[in-house]
Amino acid sequence: MNNAGSIGDVSSQASGTTGTAAADNTPPTVNITSPINGTSISSGNTLVKGTAQDNVGGSGVNTVAVSLDSGIFATATPSSPGNWSAWSIKVVIQGSNKGSHTHIHTLTAKATDKAGNIATNQITITTK
Repeated sequence: MNNAGSIGDVSSQASGTTGTAAADNTPPTVNITSPINGTSISSGNTLVKGTAQDNVGGSGVNTVAVSLDSGIFATATPSSPGNWSAWSIKVVIQGSNKGSHTHIHTLTAKATDKAGNIATNQITITTK
């Protein structure tokens, strides 16, 4: 019925389909921003900072974890719950027991998105 009270012709039935979302096959990005790659730092507690983000339309970053010298990965802390655009973690880095000799360490950050895609970023630092 229209606004004038007349009944018009019945329209034909509409149909359609909904598309499915494309699978997220693109890994996120992850960077270590501090300490800076190639720098020399003091041994002891070191605050490692970085960034992580997923591709536009991706599933979102799920976790970021950091490993020292190919050891076990420990989960970092996001800047706020679920926001991995900035993250941090304290890592204990040992120096050399041989006086002025330097020791090279490798820090690896690993970001995993909610679809299971993984990206890594690695830097080296030295300690005395």
